[in-house]
Amino acid sequence: MLVQITVQVEGREVRLNKTLQGTPAEREEAGHAVAREVGRVITEAALNEAARNSQHPCCCGRPMENRGRRAITVRGLDGSLQIKRTRYRCRICQRESAPADGLLECGRHRLTRPLAKR
Repeated sequence: MLVQITVQVEGREVRLNKTLQGTPAEREEAGHAVAREVGRVITEAALNEAARNSQHPCCCGRPMENRGRRAITVRGLDGSLQIKRTRYRCRICQRESAPADGLLECGRHRLTRPLAKR
């Protein structure tokens, strides 16, 4: 059985072509794996959007300097997700901050909140 799925998320098109073979139980498991892959793509896009829209932080009374975007890996319900978030540094005290981390992950464990709840 050939399964073809095309998902468009924020202008990015993801195509999944899977051939499901085996017993009905094995096909059911393979179908759930395809659904997890689609969920991973959607979650990754949502977390990247949240990271882009995070607030510019302040420290020592001044805005912090943008130190560029860095990719991190966060574990979610559907597997590993690559998220690019902006890092900032204070010129005065050298404190670093990535304000999107509070939105994207639960604590220092690099887990999404839904996965941490489970």
